[in-house]
Amino acid sequence: MNPAIFYPIKKPFAKLSLVDSPRCRFGISTRKSDILVDWGDGARQIFTINKNVSGSSMSSIYHEYSTRYTGDVKIYPFGGLSDVYSIQFSDDAVSFGEGAAGATKCTQYKFSNEFVKQFPNIIYFAADLYYFYPYVGYSGVEMTGDWADIPDSLETLLLPVTNTASIPYINCDNFSTNSNLKNLLVSYDSPSLDVGGSRVYRFNIMGDIAKLPPKVEQVRLWYSRDTTPTYSGGRNWNANMDYVYLFGQASISGGVTTKSLTQTENDRLLNDLSNVTSWSGNKRVFIRGTRSSVSNDAVTILESKGVTVTPSAAS
Repeated sequence: MNPAIFYPIKKPFAKLSLVDSPRCRFGISTRKSDILVDWGDGARQIFTINKNVSGSSMSSIYHEYSTRYTGDVKIYPFGGLSDVYSIQFSDDAVSFGEGAAGATKCTQYKFSNEFVKQFPNIIYFAADLYYFYPYVGYSGVEMTGDWADIPDSLETLLLPVTNTASIPYINCDNFSTNSNLKNLLVSYDSPSLDVGGSRVYRFNIMGDIAKLPPKVEQVRLWYSRDTTPTYSGGRNWNANMDYVYLFGQASISGGVTTKSLTQTENDRLLNDLSNVTSWSGNKRVFIRGTRSSVSNDAVTILESKGVTVTPSAAS
C-alpha cells in the first residue's frame, strides 16, 4: 500500500469546503500527475487522472460519506497545484430528480473565487450547478467573491445560479488585461427557467462590459435584479466571435424589473460587434432592452455575416 495514504502529506493541497453533504463528486484533469484526496472523514484515496482534458473527459472523483459531512476536502496533486489543468463540479441534484426529497441529497459545495486561484495554471473551471424551481432554498452550491479575480491562465469559466444570500459577483472593471479567458458563461441555464420572483440569486454583474478580457469569444451573462452593468463602447472585440448573450433578470413574476443595458449602450455594443471580422458556431447576439436607428447599419452588417441579432428592429 502507498504510505502517502497513512502518513502526513507535505505537498501543497487545495481546500474544498462542504456543508451537510452526503457525498463529494467532481471532475479533474492534470498535466502530468495523479492526485491524492483526503476526504476529511479519515479516508484518503489516490486517483489516476486523465491528462490535459476538460469537460466529460476529465477523471471523475467520488466519495460517499457514512454520515452527512461538514468540513474540508483536501486535494493533493502530486505534481503540485500548478499541474492542475481543469476542474468541474457537475450538477448533483439532477441525479435524484427535482423536488425537496431529491434536493436534500445534494452535495453542498461552498467556495469563493479564492478556490480557483489555488491553481495558478488552470485552463478550465466549471461549477455547473443550480437549484430547482419551485423548490427554492435547495442548492448544490454557495459561492462568494469577485469572479473577475481569477488566474490569467483560465480560458473557460462556467458559473451557476445559486441560492445563497451572499450573492457572488463579477466586477468587469477588475478583469486582468493579461487574461486568456475565451468563454465566460455565467448563470448558465435555460431561459425557460427564468422565474423572476423565485430565481433571484444570479450573479451581480458590475462595471463596464467593454472591459471584459480581450480574448473573449463566448459571453453569456445572466445577471441578478440587484445590479446592471454598463457598456462604455469603443471595445475591440475578438476578431473571431461565437456569441454574446446579455440576460437581465426577467419580470415574469414577483414584480421583478427586467434588467438591461440602456438603449444608448445597446447601440454602442452592436456598433462595436459589427467590426468583428468573422463569426462561427452559434453566431448570435442577444441583448435585452431596446436599440435605436443609430445601430441600424451595425445590425445590417452583423446579419450579412450570418449573425442572428435580438432585438433586430429599432425602437
